[in-house]
Amino acid sequence: MYVLAGWEGSAHDSRILDDALSRPNGLRVPEGKYLLGDAGYGLRNGFIPPYRGVRYHLKEYSNHSPENEKELFNLRHSSLRTTVERAFGVLKKRFRVLDAEPYWSYKTQVDIILACCVLHNHIMGVDPTDNITRDVERELQSETQGTQLIRRTQREEREENREWAIKRDAIANAMYNDYINRGNMLR
Repeated sequence: MYVLAGWEGSAHDSRILDDALSRPNGLRVPEGKYLLGDAGYGLRNGFIPPYRGVRYHLKEYSNHSPENEKELFNLRHSSLRTTVERAFGVLKKRFRVLDAEPYWSYKTQVDIILACCVLHNHIMGVDPTDNITRDVERELQSETQGTQLIRRTQREEREENREWAIKRDAIANAMYNDYINRGNMLR
């Protein structure tokens, strides 16, 4: 969907997201849609993180079903996050250069990352179930089982965050009601 290469691994997620959103041809969330982000992104317009202080990782639910809407939301959020991890796993397995110690210039490293992503998307368009994709899928399943920013006032940011908290709560409540009505089937 969108790749922004060139940031150091130690950079905070929210700084990278701010950069991606501020670019003229940067990341855009379609109207009426949202993206899931981890807790490092925080609640903001178009991005919904998991609830803080609530069970999150899939392994935490292996012996105990979700007990409320927030836990169910976090369980499903965590499940979708596995999809993102799978994509990175496929990229690294397909293009071993991405997982190796870099010895090229910084600019070349950025170009290699972008080229690998373009090639990966092409391959997925031609054969979305190739051997590498299937291998990574199996590995992850076994692991699971085992330009400038527009400045806003703090008040505007708090109000926007409240709106997105309400949206997240509504999604979590709808999921939980469906979950209860279907007899606690984890899907």
